[in-house]
Amino acid sequence: MDAMTTTRGKRSMKNAVPVHNTFEKTILPYGDLLYAWAHQLTRDPDDAQDLVQETLLRAYTRFPTFRDRGSARAWLRRILRSLFIDGYRKRSGEPPCIPLESVAEAGCAAARADSSPEQTVLARMEQAAGMDAVLTLPPAYRDYVILAHFHELSYQQIADRLRVPVDVVRTRLHRGRRHLHRSLQTWRADGGALAA
Repeated sequence: MDAMTTTRGKRSMKNAVPVHNTFEKTILPYGDLLYAWAHQLTRDPDDAQDLVQETLLRAYTRFPTFRDRGSARAWLRRILRSLFIDGYRKRSGEPPCIPLESVAEAGCAAARADSSPEQTVLARMEQAAGMDAVLTLPPAYRDYVILAHFHELSYQQIADRLRVPVDVVRTRLHRGRRHLHRSLQTWRADGGALAA
């Protein structure tokens, strides 16, 4: 029985060498093209390199199923795209974390800019109501509003930081602002703001 296992082990080692050589000849020439595709998707050189590595690893482990049935280029692109989409779904399910301390500091700086004590008190009351409204925003909108209004980032900067398209930033900011507007209107209607 040991002799058969040894023989099988030698056979699989003999088959592994041709598979490795075939993989190198068939797949590795597409390395630069894979990087270009990955960089186009991720918009970040480090993430693109990681995606290419994951793609090559997946291609290597599944190379025996390839069998020259189609274009290696299309097969690799499909793998790369699937890995990117899977990663995007994982990141979308977990919103990025923005420390609330930085939001509070930005709000306090705005309140100090007012000169009269009454304006300072009103600004602090509205700031507190605004912070409460921001904290009660749905998580899908909260980070976008914080980055746009407290950190004063542009749409493109927010898109780059959160790794989403600019259209997603526009949509979520619009909806987040709408939620904030409703919350602050309710706060003012309930007598939260003093009459000017």
